[in-house]
Amino acid sequence: MIQHQGLCNLAKAQIEYFQVNNLSRILQFASFSFDASIWEIVMAICSGGRLCLASSDDLLPGENLTQTLNQYRITHITLPPSALTVMFPEALSNVETIIVAGEACSSSLARKWSKGRNFFNGYGPTEDTVCTTLGQYREDLNKLLIGKPLPNHQIYILDTNLQPVPIGVVGELYIGGDGLARGYLNNSELTAKKFIPNPFDSTQKSRLYQTGDLCRYLGDGNIEYIGRVDHQVKIRGFRIELGEIENVLNTHSDIRENVVVVKEAQNGNKCLVAYLVPFQGIESTNKNNPNRLTQNLRRYLNDKLPSYMIPTMFILLDRLPLTPNGKVDHRALPIPDWNWFSKNEDFVLPNTPSQEIMVSIWQEVLKIDQISIKDNFFERGGHSLLATQVISRVREAFNIEIPIKTLFEFPTVEELSQKIDRVDDHRHSTFLTIDPISRERPLSLSFAQQRLWFLDQLEGKSATYNIPAALILEGQLNQQALEQSINTIIGIHESLRTRFNNVNGEVIQIIERERPISLKVINIEKLETNEQKNRLNY
Repeated sequence: MIQHQGLCNLAKAQIEYFQVNNLSRILQFASFSFDASIWEIVMAICSGGRLCLASSDDLLPGENLTQTLNQYRITHITLPPSALTVMFPEALSNVETIIVAGEACSSSLARKWSKGRNFFNGYGPTEDTVCTTLGQYREDLNKLLIGKPLPNHQIYILDTNLQPVPIGVVGELYIGGDGLARGYLNNSELTAKKFIPNPFDSTQKSRLYQTGDLCRYLGDGNIEYIGRVDHQVKIRGFRIELGEIENVLNTHSDIRENVVVVKEAQNGNKCLVAYLVPFQGIESTNKNNPNRLTQNLRRYLNDKLPSYMIPTMFILLDRLPLTPNGKVDHRALPIPDWNWFSKNEDFVLPNTPSQEIMVSIWQEVLKIDQISIKDNFFERGGHSLLATQVISRVREAFNIEIPIKTLFEFPTVEELSQKIDRVDDHRHSTFLTIDPISRERPLSLSFAQQRLWFLDQLEGKSATYNIPAALILEGQLNQQALEQSINTIIGIHESLRTRFNNVNGEVIQIIERERPISLKVINIEKLETNEQKNRLNY
């Protein structure tokens, strides 16, 4: 239920940002069943401009829409970015201002369409009267941001505890201000869930809308959209925001649009798959040699993202499938051909004994039948946990010890086999290994330990390097399991059993043997609330 004050605030902002007046011509592109239509109606009527209507056929992106825009001499248009990808900027001489909304827009598309005109990126849910923030494209940033809030709007980027996150840190976007809707018609339960009391309002009279969108503040006050909370995935223990990968791909000069999803590979592992639509010209070139674009993209992403966020497979498309509302239809995306690796022109069979052994090791660890000696271990779904299995099997097969970093430095069967073949005697490793020394005697301090010891002596007792944490366990406490878990951790990590002594002017470290600890349980459930707090703070 949108309020009049939200529409009035929106109209005033449009006049200020887009310079609409009685000479402006605004196209009614959005369907009247879509909230974006209100955006176009208000922009025209409240500024004295002309609202131009057209048939659905005339609004088809491409040649039809181009003719309509020129016929009505449209000056202001609001379109989804996908509509711009099939049109040409030079064919629209009358258009002064373009606003994109509804889906992510690549910086390359914005750069192409912003020459000689204003180009804005609008963001906002229906629950906040269509638009909440606006960002104007700046070529020096090389990215299209959602910008800053419209007048009389408040934006908060919060963590899961409703606390503001620092600049540059991703959090969930919450909206307050004059644009907020009253709530959902005849759905008080959903209204109470999504429209929460503003925790930063001492009067408790205002509300915030929880968007479900992940964003972060930049140093200049602009906001960068990352993606949806429900688009976060967890792969091999790493929490990954798919929108962040898409944003980086959008900055590549060859990519017109893209979407990244999670698919299950043949071996049952979850893998990232990127669906790409290259620009015209580049598209035809790369169809003949898709590996070239894939290799370029991998190098590009490696410079900007951690390795666990690099897609396993890149799939080139003529266009992304869309739903009737102009959103990417994830269910219509083609199923990846996991046998593609064995079909491409770079597939090479093993031709030496060590290569044959390495291929069999990879097949066993990765659970993949077809392995080329040119394949990159990590591009085929390998990761650090599986890398340790490879190292273990190499030790058994070749009777040599190699550090795990060797696989990262030589990630193909061909490279790693060559490294192994250079070892003269497989019974003795030519790699530098570190043998553990006895813990039964005092040990010298490492350089890092010496530094911390010096600082501790210089500054006196300090909690600078302590990391406090409080955990809340829900349900019935299993004291025995908790004690066992803590003792296991202490047993594994020697640093938790290490103390330092000054003996005749020399500082030594002494690693104590494992000594099981017992937890002392203090039951305060029968105490009054205030007394409970006092005991907890003690």
